[in-house]
Amino acid sequence: MDQTTTILLAVVVLTLTGVLALIGWQVVQILVEVRNMLKKINTMMEQAANFTGNIGKSFQSFSGFGEGIRSAFSLMRLFKKKETSDEK
Repeated sequence: MDQTTTILLAVVVLTLTGVLALIGWQVVQILVEVRNMLKKINTMMEQAANFTGNIGKSFQSFSGFGEGIRSAFSLMRLFKKKETSDEK
């Protein structure tokens, strides 16, 4: 009876050790996948930040272009007013 209990205890301990080792390996694999996923998300966020920055720069340049057109038209109005005042 004493020998049977010892054998049974050894089998249970070895089985639990194996199961816990497998669970630990699975946890490590899950953590590696989470790390890879976070790297991909970080890359996507950096690309999104660059994209929005480029859009902001293009809007600024478009705004500058609009200001240039506006100043050109105001300059043309000044010349037009000067011509009409010279003709009178």
